[in-house]
Amino acid sequence: MQIQQTINPETVSIYNNGEYIGDITNRNTFFEAIHKNGMKAVFSTFDAAKKLFEEVVKPSTIKQNNQINLF
Repeated sequence: MQIQQTINPETVSIYNNGEYIGDITNRNTFFEAIHKNGMKAVFSTFDAAKKLFEEVVKPSTIKQNNQINLF
């Protein structure tokens, strides 16, 4: 996960392997995390907002079955 400063000093963009996944903005009394799909969440600290994106990009340990069953 990469964190890049934007032109706005209060906002950083979050990338995972070069793919944009969202922003974290300092709103003075809270930090607002905005995912690329438009979902927003509010946190009291930057680290808590960053943790949200770390969970989003964390590799899944659940194996998926991509099989399609046609009945």
